[in-house]
Amino acid sequence: MPKTMAVVIDHQNVHLSGAELFRPGAPIENSLIEPFRFASRLAIAKNASLSPGAQVTLKHRWDLGNGIKVPNRASGREKGIEVMCALVLGRLARSGHYDVVVLAS
Repeated sequence: MPKTMAVVIDHQNVHLSGAELFRPGAPIENSLIEPFRFASRLAIAKNASLSPGAQVTLKHRWDLGNGIKVPNRASGREKGIEVMCALVLGRLARSGHYDVVVLAS
């Protein structure tokens, strides 16, 4: 039986990070992602390269502020999308409908 996967995408973070990593110097509007295509490619990559139960983690940039590590954020303010993504992830994980729940941010 095929495994089921849900993907929650923080579109702006994925878009901006992808533009910075894969198209440096190009206009940001030329680097938009298609969410369904992104999720489909993610599923293919996961199936091809990860062992069951393995996790993929993303690394954040950190600044040292007064001796305390804080996330490096260009705007200095959050939009609340992180909380919404966390709530959706929890709901999807508890639903029992998915074998894998992924956050792309």
